[in-house]
Amino acid sequence: MKRHTVFHLGLALALLAFFVGCYSPPLAPPPPEIVRTDKNPEFDSVREDLVDIVVLSARPPEGNPQKDGPHLRRFRRLVYEGLIRKGYSPFKFSFTDQITAGAPSEERFDPAHNINRYDEDAVMVLSLNEWDVKYRKKGAILVSATLSLIRSKTNTKLWMHEIRHRLYKIPLTADDVSLTINEVVMDLVVKDLLEKLPSRA
Repeated sequence: MKRHTVFHLGLALALLAFFVGCYSPPLAPPPPEIVRTDKNPEFDSVREDLVDIVVLSARPPEGNPQKDGPHLRRFRRLVYEGLIRKGYSPFKFSFTDQITAGAPSEERFDPAHNINRYDEDAVMVLSLNEWDVKYRKKGAILVSATLSLIRSKTNTKLWMHEIRHRLYKIPLTADDVSLTINEVVMDLVVKDLLEKLPSRA
C-alpha cells in the first residue's frame, strides 16, 4: 500500500510540474503608443542644400542580444534607399565605414563623433530603441525607433521622427520569402519613419 501511495504522489507531483511549466502568465498590455515629429524651422530653407548625407550604423537597443542581427543592417539599408527616393544623395556604406574603421563601436552610432568627419551636408542618425519579441505569441513585435537628421556645418538637428511602443503585426506572407520575421517587420518600421521626412526638392 505504501508503495502505491508513493507512486501516486510522484505521479501527482509530475503532473503538477508539467502544468506549471505549460502555464505562462498573460502578457501585460503594451505601453501607450507615442508618435512625434520635430522639424526645425531652418529645415525648409536649407533642404535643397542637403545633398550628401552620411547614414550612420543603426544604434541597437541596450542589452539586446540581437544587436548585430540582420534587421539592424536592413534598417540602415532601407533608410539609405529611402533617402535616394526622396532626392538626397547618401554616401555609400563602404566609404562611410572606411572612415570609422577601428573606431570604438559606440562612435559608429554617435553623431557627436561623426559630424565633420566626412565632407557631408548632414548626418542621419538611426536608433532602434526597443525591439520586444515577447508579443510574438500574439503575432506582433513591439518597436520603438527614431530617425534624426543633423546638419553638419552647424551641428543643428533639422528633423526628427520618433515612433515609441508601436505594436507591429507580423505579416502572414512576405514579398521576399528569404527575409526573416524581424526583417519583414523592419520594412514596416522604416516605411513609417521615412513617411514624415520631406523630400529634398
